[in-house]
Amino acid sequence: VSRLNGSHRIVLINNGIENPRALAVYPSKAFIYWTDWDNKAPKIERSNLDGSNRIVLVNTTIMKSIGENIGWPNGLTIDYDTDTIYWVDAKFDMIMTMNIHGENIKRLNISAHLPHMYAITVYKDNLYWTDWNEKSIFKVSKTGELVNVLRGKIENIRDIHAYDESRQTGTNVCSENNGGCAHLCLATSNITK
Repeated sequence: VSRLNGSHRIVLINNGIENPRALAVYPSKAFIYWTDWDNKAPKIERSNLDGSNRIVLVNTTIMKSIGENIGWPNGLTIDYDTDTIYWVDAKFDMIMTMNIHGENIKRLNISAHLPHMYAITVYKDNLYWTDWNEKSIFKVSKTGELVNVLRGKIENIRDIHAYDESRQTGTNVCSENNGGCAHLCLATSNITK
C-alpha cells in the first residue's frame, strides 16, 4: 500500500502467495481479501488492512468438505449490504458465495454455461462478470436467475467494478484526521497502525 502519490509504500503480504488474481477491500470492517491461483494450493484469504490476522477462508480441503472444488479463483467482490463475498472460478466455470468470515460457502446455481469467467462485481440485486472466452459482460440476479449478455465483442476484457456511493457507506477509525497517523492509516477493526 502507499499514499495516492506513491510515497510511504509498505508491503503487507509477501510470503505464502504464489499467483494473486483479485483483491477486494471492506474498509468499514477493516478487511482485505484476495484470491491466489497457486496451482498446488489455490485459495482465498483475508487479513486486516495492515496485513495482520491473515487467515485462509477457502482452499481445496474446505471446498472438498462441502463437495465442491477450487481451481482458478479469478474475480472477487463484496456485497456490503449483506456481508457476502462472491467469487468466480474459471477452471470449474462457477460463481461461489460465502459470508465475509468464510462461512456458508455455496455455489450459485446458474443454468447458463459459464465458459471462462474472469472478474466479478455486485451492484444492488445483480452480479456482473466478464468472460474471457465470450469477450462479453454478463449480468445475473443474485439468486442465479435471468442471465443476460450486457455487451459482447469486447477484446481483452479483464476487470469490472461497480462504483456508486451507496456501495460503501460507513466509516472506520481512519475516516477522521487520518486516524491520528502521520502517514498511512491502516485500520485493524477499531485500531489504527
